[in-house]
Amino acid sequence: MATSSCRPTIAIGQVMKMLKMSGLDRTTLVIVTSDNGAHWTPEDIKKFGHSASNHRRGQKSDAWEGGHRIPFIARWPDKIKAGSTSDELICLADLPATCAELTGEKLPATACEDSESILPVLKGKKQDRPVHEAVVHHSGGGMFAIRQGDWKFIDGLGSGGFSTPRTEKPMPDGPKGQLYNLAKDPEEKENLYLKEPDVVKRLSALLEKIKKDGHSARRLSE
Repeated sequence: MATSSCRPTIAIGQVMKMLKMSGLDRTTLVIVTSDNGAHWTPEDIKKFGHSASNHRRGQKSDAWEGGHRIPFIARWPDKIKAGSTSDELICLADLPATCAELTGEKLPATACEDSESILPVLKGKKQDRPVHEAVVHHSGGGMFAIRQGDWKFIDGLGSGGFSTPRTEKPMPDGPKGQLYNLAKDPEEKENLYLKEPDVVKRLSALLEKIKKDGHSARRLSE
């Protein structure tokens, strides 16, 4: 069992060594990922000269990308092409549905309401639609955000988490929330809330619908 003092690379190496010794290394799906964003302050970045979130804005607990974007590496030699990558939008909530499909089980309607199987993506199969219509998340302070394609809408101002400012009051003629195009602006520097009102309207409506429905998984709607 790994402990909090165990270096992740050593633990992963030990797992891979045992799989190889058991003859299971080519047929076993190994996923290496992490918890939500690093608790890494601007002072830490300055002190150590290192951005734990790869220059994404914010940190753990924030609604910004630094609070949610994480690494996801999968190894499955007999199924996944070595060196392949995917731009598909996924989240850790997808692991239950993925494991269910992998084992031939069916998730009950009362469980894993936001989980979608990413098994076809892992195998490199071309999809006729994205895995998720959208992904909803929120900050440690409860500020909701929704991601759809390249667009990310945050229902409020500030980080909503550890970073300052945590919250901001809207100015009379200013934005009431945040909208970013992550393909063009991965560091979330330009708030497009006022410039793209149609996108704000669409994403805010979808966010409210998902909150009202209590789920986002397609299997519960189709």
